[in-house]
Amino acid sequence: MLLANESTGEYPWLGAIYLIAIYDRGLSHTEVKQNFNAGVPATAQPVDQPQVSLNSFRRFVLVKSENGSLLTGKTKTVAYGVQYPDMRCVLCANGKSSNMIIFRDVNSIIYAYGKQGLKLSWLD
Repeated sequence: MLLANESTGEYPWLGAIYLIAIYDRGLSHTEVKQNFNAGVPATAQPVDQPQVSLNSFRRFVLVKSENGSLLTGKTKTVAYGVQYPDMRCVLCANGKSSNMIIFRDVNSIIYAYGKQGLKLSWLD
């Protein structure tokens, strides 16, 4: 069971949970209506929304050498990525694929792709 977020953690949820209940039976129409009408408690305080700007994200690319040497050869971008303020990263393949992969941090990407001769290069 997931509460308040995507299974990938890709979109952090910024709400507040006031009540969670799991029943071993279906609720009657009256019980559902009663719970719905209870609503949010009058004492509930609004949740402060953190301010996130585009400057909070860092962009990077994964490159590979066309002649086998990342130091002297011409490089080709094989994937684009962005690092979130909480250090998680999303990597998008360059080309026709629309696949995105989420990593817990940049080091995870370097570990996963460094063995393939790819290098991470920051754009910002």
